[in-house]
This record gives sequence, C-alpha cells and structure tokens, in this order.
Amino acid sequence: ERRVVICVGYRAAAMDGCGLAITELAEALHAPIVTSLDAKGVVDEAHPLCFGVVGIFGYPGLEVARTILDSADIVVLIGITLAADFVTGVDRLQNRIVISVEQTPGTAVLTSWVHVEAQLLGHLTVLVKTLAAKLRK
Repeated sequence: ERRVVICVGYRAAAMDGCGLAITELAEALHAPIVTSLDAKGVVDEAHPLCFGVVGIFGYPGLEVARTILDSADIVVLIGITLAADFVTGVDRLQNRIVISVEQTPGTAVLTSWVHVEAQLLGHLTVLVKTLAAKLRK
C-alpha cells in the first residue's frame, strides 16, 4: 500500500476555505498533512492528521513532520512554491511520486528536475473539495 502525504504551501494559505478543504481531503485519504513555514496554521494544528512544518530557513523543521514526509511514497503538493524539501530524500534526489495541485502552470515553481506525475490546475479550494468529495463516494 502506498503512503500519501499532503504538503501545503503559501498559495493554499491565501485561499479562503482551503484549509478546511485540505482537512477533508486528508480525512478521506487518511493522509497526514505537513506544511511549509508560510502555510503554518492554514490547517487546524490541533487536528490529529496535522504534523507541522517541514523546513524552516534551511533547517529541518519539526522532526515528526520530516519523519512523516520521509515515509511517503506519494506527495500531494497543494500551493507549494519550492518542492525540494517535500519531494527529495536526504540525498536530495526525488524519491516520491508527485501530484501537484496549483492555480496555473506558472505558479508551480517546480525546478526542472522534479518529475510531476499529475498536475491539477484551477481554484485550489474548489479542486481540493472536489477531490475529497470524489474520494468519499
């Protein structure tokens, strides 16, 4: 069984209702949530599926968040600007399948070496709510 981790970035934090939609998606997938520093607080940090911040100014962030992320086979990037901390291992090579959820192709600032298996484009809150609803069916 593949382990999915939801990774949340600034653009998700800037969208009304996106945090609640992300929580619904996490519950539907039974997937943990980690965030970038600029998305801290977009998801209720008291929620049992929220595991905190990954990577703070080049430092590893919360150890539990890094451990959760290191266990992932698949990462769902929602509004993430820089993907490296979320898609690579300690060797800095991509070792996870990446699904990107973004507003437009131009907002996905994934460097050329990141392979994205699937990219969903549109209003972040609407996309995430739709995914959660489909998974619950």
